[in-house]
Amino acid sequence: MYEPIECALAKDGLLDRISVSPDERLICFEYQSFSRGRSMAGRTLYIAEFDAPRRRVDHPKPFANEDGRPLWFAYPRWLPDQSAIVYHAGPFGRCQLYLYRLRYGSTERISEHATADYRYPHGEAAPC
Repeated sequence: MYEPIECALAKDGLLDRISVSPDERLICFEYQSFSRGRSMAGRTLYIAEFDAPRRRVDHPKPFANEDGRPLWFAYPRWLPDQSAIVYHAGPFGRCQLYLYRLRYGSTERISEHATADYRYPHGEAAPC
Protein backbone atom coordinates (compact mmCIF):
# COMPACT_ATOMS: atom_id res chain seq x y z
CA MET A 1 0.00 0.00 0.00
CA TYR A 2 1.32 3.45 -0.89
CA GLU A 3 1.46 5.92 1.97
CA PRO A 4 2.78 9.43 1.35
CA ILE A 5 5.56 10.76 3.56
CA GLU A 6 5.47 14.35 4.75
CA CYS A 7 8.76 16.16 4.10
CA ALA A 8 9.40 19.86 3.50
CA LEU A 9 11.77 19.03 0.61
CA ALA A 10 9.01 17.18 -1.27
CA LYS A 11 7.26 20.37 -2.31
CA ASP A 12 10.34 21.44 -4.31
CA GLY A 13 11.67 18.13 -5.56
CA LEU A 14 11.66 14.37 -5.73
CA LEU A 15 12.54 12.02 -2.86
CA ASP A 16 13.67 8.72 -4.31
CA ARG A 17 15.30 5.42 -3.33
CA ILE A 18 14.31 5.83 0.29
CA SER A 19 15.88 3.55 2.87
CA VAL A 20 14.40 3.45 6.37
CA SER A 21 16.67 2.45 9.26
CA PRO A 22 15.94 -0.89 10.97
CA ASP A 23 14.46 0.86 14.04
CA GLU A 24 12.43 3.18 11.75
CA ARG A 25 13.75 6.32 13.46
CA LEU A 26 16.01 7.53 10.64
CA ILE A 27 15.64 7.71 6.89
CA CYS A 28 18.09 8.10 4.04
CA PHE A 29 17.03 9.17 0.56
CA GLU A 30 18.14 10.64 -2.74
CA TYR A 31 16.72 14.08 -3.50
CA GLN A 32 16.45 15.82 -6.86
CA SER A 33 15.36 19.44 -6.87
CA PHE A 34 12.77 20.35 -9.49
CA SER A 35 14.87 23.49 -10.14
CA ARG A 36 17.52 21.21 -11.68
CA GLY A 37 14.99 20.05 -14.25
CA ARG A 38 13.70 16.56 -14.88
CA SER A 39 16.68 15.47 -16.94
CA MET A 40 19.40 13.19 -15.62
CA ALA A 41 20.41 15.76 -13.02
CA GLY A 42 22.36 14.46 -10.09
CA ARG A 43 20.72 13.68 -6.81
CA THR A 44 21.83 14.67 -3.34
CA LEU A 45 21.90 12.07 -0.59
CA TYR A 46 20.17 13.07 2.66
CA ILE A 47 19.74 11.61 6.12
CA ALA A 48 16.88 12.73 8.38
CA GLU A 49 14.81 11.88 11.43
CA PHE A 50 11.77 9.74 10.64
CA ASP A 51 8.53 9.56 12.59
CA ALA A 52 7.12 6.31 11.19
CA PRO A 53 3.65 6.45 12.84
CA ARG A 54 3.10 9.96 11.45
CA ARG A 55 5.06 9.24 8.21
CA ARG A 56 6.99 12.48 8.70
CA VAL A 57 10.60 13.40 7.84
CA ASP A 58 12.31 16.11 9.91
CA HIS A 59 15.70 17.83 9.91
CA PRO A 60 17.04 16.54 6.58
CA LYS A 61 20.81 16.92 6.24
CA PRO A 62 22.68 16.44 2.94
CA PHE A 63 25.86 14.36 3.12
CA ALA A 64 26.78 13.33 -0.43
CA ASN A 65 26.69 15.05 -3.84
CA GLU A 66 25.51 18.30 -2.27
CA ASP A 67 26.25 20.22 -5.48
CA GLY A 68 24.06 17.89 -7.56
CA ARG A 69 26.64 16.68 -10.07
CA PRO A 70 24.87 15.20 -13.10
CA LEU A 71 24.23 11.48 -13.54
CA TRP A 72 24.87 10.77 -9.87
CA PHE A 73 22.76 8.17 -8.04
CA ALA A 74 23.33 6.49 -4.68
CA TYR A 75 20.95 3.58 -3.94
CA PRO A 76 21.51 3.90 -0.16
CA ARG A 77 21.11 0.98 2.29
CA TRP A 78 21.42 0.86 6.07
CA LEU A 79 23.79 -1.49 7.85
CA PRO A 80 21.83 -3.74 10.23
CA ASP A 81 23.32 -2.05 13.32
CA GLN A 82 22.41 1.41 11.93
CA SER A 83 25.95 2.67 12.41
CA ALA A 84 26.40 3.47 8.73
CA ILE A 85 24.86 3.71 5.28
CA VAL A 86 26.42 2.02 2.28
CA TYR A 87 25.80 3.58 -1.09
CA HIS A 88 26.78 3.20 -4.74
CA ALA A 89 27.81 6.56 -6.08
CA GLY A 90 29.22 8.27 -9.06
CA PRO A 91 28.51 8.74 -12.73
CA PHE A 92 27.51 5.77 -14.87
CA GLY A 93 30.41 3.42 -15.58
CA ARG A 94 32.66 4.86 -12.87
CA CYS A 95 30.75 4.11 -9.70
CA GLN A 96 32.27 3.17 -6.37
CA LEU A 97 30.89 1.91 -3.07
CA TYR A 98 31.02 4.26 -0.11
CA LEU A 99 30.29 3.95 3.60
CA TYR A 100 28.92 6.93 5.53
CA ARG A 101 29.45 6.53 9.29
CA LEU A 102 26.79 8.39 11.26
CA ARG A 103 28.76 8.69 14.48
CA TYR A 104 31.63 10.53 12.82
CA GLY A 105 29.86 12.07 9.86
CA SER A 106 32.62 10.61 7.72
CA THR A 107 32.61 8.91 4.34
CA GLU A 108 35.10 6.39 3.00
CA ARG A 109 35.33 4.47 -0.23
CA ILE A 110 35.01 0.75 0.48
CA SER A 111 35.22 -0.69 -3.03
CA GLU A 112 38.47 -1.57 -4.72
CA HIS A 113 37.13 -2.15 -8.23
CA ALA A 114 36.63 0.98 -10.34
CA THR A 115 33.23 -0.15 -11.62
CA ALA A 116 31.76 -1.80 -8.53
CA ASP A 117 27.99 -2.03 -8.77
CA TYR A 118 25.61 -2.07 -5.80
CA ARG A 119 22.56 -0.51 -7.40
CA TYR A 120 19.92 -3.19 -7.19
CA PRO A 121 20.29 -5.47 -4.16
CA HIS A 122 17.08 -5.60 -2.14
CA GLY A 123 16.56 -8.11 0.63
CA GLU A 124 18.31 -10.18 3.22
CA ALA A 125 21.08 -11.45 0.94
CA ALA A 126 22.34 -7.95 0.10
CA PRO A 127 25.91 -7.23 1.27
CA CYS A 128 26.26 -4.95 4.24
